[in-house]
Amino acid sequence: KKHPKIFDKVSVAMVSAGEKGGILDKMLEELEKALKKDVEISDNIKKATRYPKIVGSIMLISMYIVIAKVIPTFTGILTSSGTEIPLLTRVLLSLGDILNSYGLYMLIAMVSIFLGIRFWGKTDSGRLFLDSFALKNPLFKSITVSAINLRFTKILGTLLSFGVPLKDALEVVKNVANNQIYIDAVDKIISDIDSGNPLTESMKDSGVFSDYLCSMVGVGEEIGALDKMFLSASDYYEIELKNSTEGLSALIEPIITLIMGVFIALFVGSVFLPMFKMYENVSM
Repeated sequence: KKHPKIFDKVSVAMVSAGEKGGILDKMLEELEKALKKDVEISDNIKKATRYPKIVGSIMLISMYIVIAKVIPTFTGILTSSGTEIPLLTRVLLSLGDILNSYGLYMLIAMVSIFLGIRFWGKTDSGRLFLDSFALKNPLFKSITVSAINLRFTKILGTLLSFGVPLKDALEVVKNVANNQIYIDAVDKIISDIDSGNPLTESMKDSGVFSDYLCSMVGVGEEIGALDKMFLSASDYYEIELKNSTEGLSALIEPIITLIMGVFIALFVGSVFLPMFKMYENVSM
């Protein structure tokens, strides 16, 4: 607890649960597995987004060079020859003038907005908004939800299998999600359990857990095997996360290719249309 930058809340809570239950050695082994799984999840997400980040960065730099440097130079040559500049080229030329005149200010503004969002994200209202957006963002929603459910079910099932009381186990795993929406939902579930409500009904009422997971928990409560049901659900979410990550890669690549195609078409059109005009003038 004295070193929060090194040991997160989940690690501290799992060690504390192990100390209380006299199973510190087993809990440390499970913590190691959980941390390895987190690294694996993080690596999979990075792999899925690495290609679009690299291609997107190169494309933005290329667009700036073409629009702000190449097209104005080329257009100057055509203008001096008396060639009429087509509309597409004039639009890109105007955009180039804006980038040359205000590019630095635009960059400063974007950096300021980015830093402002990061700072705002550390406030209660900002974190709540960004965490809610992460669960609704159509592009990354599936990966985010699958990763949260995987951590939640895996660690909760492990804690319950070692005899940690349900309420104490929920106190540990509520921070696994690193998402305020889920943290608030688990806090509500803990409060409902204290009031005597079944875990299944509390999870359904929270509105953040899937029907599949609620059904698995319902079966687990009926047969007295919650730990096995949560661990079984974690296997399902592990497969779902893998499929979601691969699906994201398959979705992003054609989108990036399409955007690159549009950019190349605009560039070719803005350059070759004036050249055709110039050849027409020369012919006449």
